[in-house]
Amino acid sequence: MEAKRRELAQQTHLFAPGVLDSKRPLKDAYGPVNGIPVGCTWPSRGECSQAGVHRAFRAGICGGPDGAYSICTSGGYDDKDEGDVLIYTGTGGRDNFGSGPMTHDQSRKHLQNAALIRSIETGQPVRVIRGGASTSPYAPYNGYRYDGLYRVVDEWESENRDGFKIIQFRLERLPNQSPAPYNKAT
Repeated sequence: MEAKRRELAQQTHLFAPGVLDSKRPLKDAYGPVNGIPVGCTWPSRGECSQAGVHRAFRAGICGGPDGAYSICTSGGYDDKDEGDVLIYTGTGGRDNFGSGPMTHDQSRKHLQNAALIRSIETGQPVRVIRGGASTSPYAPYNGYRYDGLYRVVDEWESENRDGFKIIQFRLERLPNQSPAPYNKAT
């Protein structure tokens, strides 16, 4: 396993140098993570977390006192992805550690939803990571990819297809970044 990790770490067209280094410090920070370019990919959530880009192993929102640090789309909720604009559905309303069907309404008071709401107030940028499990045409085919910094500009309540209240957020990609990977010619 260690040999495979080292082999993958050498593939700098896929991974930023040092991303798979187990000594890389994990700390909460808003904005970009030093050494992690837009388009950087990881085969697993664990490695994305280890890189410090989206520290939560399961949760879709990772946040702190001044807002969300990052979000990860994975196709588990009613998101609408248009690339540079993302309508992201908050968290909560599910049992079974969040992997089961919705059984109750989401709440603005949920700590992770509150972090995204706080991002609107503080203007802190949010890192967006797209997961391969998402059905979005902007998501990678597999693994996880860092797609840059977005600003949370709005939030509202709506109902999902099962009639439960969900909290939705509008995120817009910030200008003056490296081009998003989904805009590159293939």
